[in-house]
Amino acid sequence: MRGLPSILHRVAHAALGRRLSERLWLFILVFLAQLRVLLAYLPYQTEVPSGEVLPLVLSQLLRIGGWASLLTLLFALSLWKWLTRTLGLLFSVVVLTLSAYELYLIGLYHVTYNMDLAQIMLSTNWREGSEFLDSITAEQALRVLCQLTPAVVIAFVTSRLTGRRPLFFGPFSYIAGTTLILLGPIGHLPADIDYYKKHISFTGLYTSGLDRLIYNTLGAHAATKRIAAEQAKIRDSQRAVEALTIPQPISKKPLSVILILGESARRTSMHCYGYPLENTPYADSLIQAKELVAFTDVVSPATATILSNTRSLTFFTLEEGQKPWYQFPSLIQVLRQAGYATVWVANQEITGEYSISNLLGTQADILTGNPAFFNGLGGEGVSDRPDLYDEAILPLLFHYENLPDSLRAASPLGLLQVVHLMGSHMTYGERYPETFARFTNDSLPDRKDAVKDAVLSTYANSLLYTDHIIHEIIERYREENSLVIYLSDHGDALFDEDYPELMGHALVPRAVEIPLFVYFSPQLRKERPDLWRQISRQRDKRILSDLLTHALVDLLGIHTEYTQPRFNFFAPTYDDRRTRIVVAPTSNKKMVME
Repeated sequence: MRGLPSILHRVAHAALGRRLSERLWLFILVFLAQLRVLLAYLPYQTEVPSGEVLPLVLSQLLRIGGWASLLTLLFALSLWKWLTRTLGLLFSVVVLTLSAYELYLIGLYHVTYNMDLAQIMLSTNWREGSEFLDSITAEQALRVLCQLTPAVVIAFVTSRLTGRRPLFFGPFSYIAGTTLILLGPIGHLPADIDYYKKHISFTGLYTSGLDRLIYNTLGAHAATKRIAAEQAKIRDSQRAVEALTIPQPISKKPLSVILILGESARRTSMHCYGYPLENTPYADSLIQAKELVAFTDVVSPATATILSNTRSLTFFTLEEGQKPWYQFPSLIQVLRQAGYATVWVANQEITGEYSISNLLGTQADILTGNPAFFNGLGGEGVSDRPDLYDEAILPLLFHYENLPDSLRAASPLGLLQVVHLMGSHMTYGERYPETFARFTNDSLPDRKDAVKDAVLSTYANSLLYTDHIIHEIIERYREENSLVIYLSDHGDALFDEDYPELMGHALVPRAVEIPLFVYFSPQLRKERPDLWRQISRQRDKRILSDLLTHALVDLLGIHTEYTQPRFNFFAPTYDDRRTRIVVAPTSNKKMVME
């Protein structure tokens, strides 16, 4: 009996060694896949001096090796066949999916998975996720596949070899694996938790892909909960600003202010800004008749909807960047406090705490939108769905005289209505009815290839349809005392000269050059010809659209503690020497637009 523990120990040692041998392929798969991501990112890293690159690379190799060892050990410890297969499949899918996603990000945007991207993913639903997958070209997918193929092949060959002839795992193997685990994820755990508590994004050379996946996702989740809590406090507060006066309202009569939020529209692809295809006939006609002012040099503050609109629709600016955007009053809150009824009408989802309708739309007196989106799309597809087009929300628009009596009585100055369009959101070809498919590949002024041309032609058609929607909205308020503003959240990269393979949200100039239209109804132009002339003279000023709330509040004659004449780009007091800094969700990088 004295030798029984020793015998059991040897049996257990042999069993674990055999299982480790049979599962060695997972270690190789994890290590090689993550190593490929590291090697792909190295040429693009800019966050650390060249002298610090090598130590960080060695540290990340320890992290990668540690994660590979830990996952393999967990895999080997499973005694039940069903659990073994489940863990093997789960670990493989997670690692390969993460590696493929990061290789895609590195190839197009030169960045790795970060907290901003995690927040966007947490606010994304199945529909937007499928559209993202649809936007990936076959060439891009093949490039990523080729990069991961060696890891998969070597792991497969290893599994076949060790299945027939298991390797012997002696004391050295156990010591090496344990060392990697301790120096990798376990050894870095205290520092990682400290960074996590400080809400620091895990990026680049400082961490491995699995670290980025875990900590950025957890951090983004915590951030969304914190934002939701702050927003609840703001919504529950009775006053948006401490000091609000209205020395001179813009109009003596109740005014309807219609703010149309476009989606992914860039001005350089619009005919009214010089694009060869005639995809803005209505805007063209209004500009020709001098009934609409098209601002010529407007830049979005960010390359994603959330980042852009939360800046444009609040008093937040980078000059006041000590506090996050959600601690500043919004346009809706200020106008509501000033005496305007507020309405938010959306043709995008309200699902998720981090949707723009939830973040800002819920502050309005009335929140409504396309029932197909607000009630959830279920498992249905998005193609050939007329109820998803922007025209679906036209019947939902409000007029001041049709507001509930109690709301109208409490809102003597008029109505602010934010209309959030689907616009040119990916996938472009699903954003308009067949009757607006005017442009084909052959229509394009510059041909590229069949795949890219299809993207460009459908994008041109989506802008044609947006022009139609703007027409429908303006015509509904033409006979009223109304002010209509159209502003896109951002543009898109579209295989431009300097970035021939880049499409979608990207930190490049063309992707942030956006349209801004201002329309006064005949009634308002007659009452305030001075303001109309003033706005017309400002059309060529350099503008960053994060100042929209500042400018519009000031234009409406409302003064607050945040009012700064130099931020009102509708007035001659505006200082257009202000530096225009653009941020991106795909990186910590910023771009200065001249």
